[in-house]
Amino acid sequence: MSITGFKILSDNLLCDYLKLIDFDLEETISLIERDSVPVDYFQFYNSVSSVYSSKIEGENIDFDSFYKHKFLNVKYKPVYTRKSDDLVLAYVFTLNNNLNLDYSQSLDFLTMTILGLKTQTKDH
Repeated sequence: MSITGFKILSDNLLCDYLKLIDFDLEETISLIERDSVPVDYFQFYNSVSSVYSSKIEGENIDFDSFYKHKFLNVKYKPVYTRKSDDLVLAYVFTLNNNLNLDYSQSLDFLTMTILGLKTQTKDH
């Protein structure tokens, strides 16, 4: 491995480090698949959109927490994530269904938490 000078970090300890490791650093790095962590970009951006839409509506939720809840299965109190979860459901529903003037089902998703099931009207 050829060592070239770093522009930001000092390479003073790099030679000592390379002598201590028992594997070829370049070879190991090349074995790491660039896409080894699958990403569902649509689900990711739906989550981003739902969090920031919730924040616009005054919800106290941050994207980092919602990301951990949605993608890493970190448990939070349901009241903390519910409204953003509802928005994600509405986005997925609109993606998977042909919408027409009868939008009552997607309205149900959007108002599920805000109005509560008892307050939602049966006929929109």
